[in-house]
Amino acid sequence: MAWYEETKRVANDLKSVLEVSTVFPRAGEINKKVIDFVDLCVAAWERGGELEDDAGWVIDVSFFNAEFFPNDQRFLRFFGGQHD
Repeated sequence: MAWYEETKRVANDLKSVLEVSTVFPRAGEINKKVIDFVDLCVAAWERGGELEDDAGWVIDVSFFNAEFFPNDQRFLRFFGGQHD
């Protein structure tokens, strides 16, 4: 699964860029770039077989989302145990 390792590498690079280029949103705003990034990472993890060894990576990415969008209902449902 070379594509999966490459996706994770690119995602980690993109996360580094987002960390320095993204600001916390104002009330009522969302960070679409961050949400799209997290969606991409979670989709890659799911497509890659939801490997337990990579659970920490996808959790880290999800918590990165929470830093910029703490009230994201998808995040709250996922970590609250109510999966879609």
